[in-house]
Amino acid sequence: MSRYTRGREPYAPKVDRVELPEGHVKLRAILFGAAILLAVIAFGVGLNSLLMPQTGWQTIEAAERTPAAQEISLQYRLGEGEKGIAAERKLVSQVYTRALSQADAQLGAQSGDAVNLYALSTHPNETVTVGDVLYQALEDYLATGSRAIYFGPLYSYYNAFFAAQNDEDAAMYDPARNPGAADFVSEITAFATDPAQIGLELLGENQVRLRVSESYLAYARENELETLLDFGFVKNAFLIDAVADALEEAGLTGALLTSSDGFSRSLCEDTLGVNLLERMGEAYRQAATGSYAGPASVAALRAFPAGDEARFYTYADGTVCAPVLDEATGLLTAQNDNLILFGQGSAGVLALQAMRALSTWELDGLNCLYSRDGVVYCTDPAVAVSELFEGVPLETGN
Repeated sequence: MSRYTRGREPYAPKVDRVELPEGHVKLRAILFGAAILLAVIAFGVGLNSLLMPQTGWQTIEAAERTPAAQEISLQYRLGEGEKGIAAERKLVSQVYTRALSQADAQLGAQSGDAVNLYALSTHPNETVTVGDVLYQALEDYLATGSRAIYFGPLYSYYNAFFAAQNDEDAAMYDPARNPGAADFVSEITAFATDPAQIGLELLGENQVRLRVSESYLAYARENELETLLDFGFVKNAFLIDAVADALEEAGLTGALLTSSDGFSRSLCEDTLGVNLLERMGEAYRQAATGSYAGPASVAALRAFPAGDEARFYTYADGTVCAPVLDEATGLLTAQNDNLILFGQGSAGVLALQAMRALSTWELDGLNCLYSRDGVVYCTDPAVAVSELFEGVPLETGN
């Protein structure tokens, strides 16, 4: 039976009132004062812990919330420099913000205030002076032998494809479903892959000339093409390089830079990890984790969306079109669901290697991690593979 009865006061044990002697009253006052003092100290310690800058790995926000700042994130290990934590965090944020803003302006393919790829595209066969960031990026890019930068018109075309709101609109841009689109892709590819039609010349002292044939210029005018150059699907990797270089120059090496599309570069010697995702029908799962030691660069590519649907187009029938360009054909081509490459130095150079490898599936000489036909493969002896999905075997070596 309940101890509570309707209409009555709740039960409470009887407490007798006891008078304390006068000496005990003084003691009670002293104890009460001590309790208040302890409470004040505890509050101060708690407030201080909230206000004190945190050490270890921390996310550093850019002072300007630009689209580039939403694409590139910075984790930094605070507390190991000579400066105080607050001063160090402020310096890292300043260098990060300034470098990212400058790089985004110079590497862009759209009209802007800075001399960028758009300026080069719209001043063909002229010598143009560019900024240090763009010149360095072009040096690194051209040294790889890739000609993907000349597919500028196709990147704009494919971005419109990915932004389509329905299958009918998407098919207009899809060379696999629209003969007109296939013709356009073929024509651009013929120009982009021919050194006689278009090419960049680096003349030293930040001087650049975009050489374009008369036939390509006539075609561009006829089709109202302005963007002949574009870093395309690897732009974020080159943005990471620019920020990494600026941080290193400032002596700030406790950094891990990552992009929303899978590129990263670490400047520290910490052990870091990257997740290998694989497609399972309309869903996906984590097949394994690869751990590696920095400094290092990583390019993690996928041929399916995993929370980033805007970067892909998925038809109602399940067909997925991914941002992986085959330089030989100009088509969006991925030969596997995933591929992670590991390397040293430039994230941009590694991104180009990854893009070519995923579109051709030529992996010779590359340090990579991927899954295929239910098996996880790792060809990099310096990468430790763990957290394998239950029942998934691992094969190592080349």
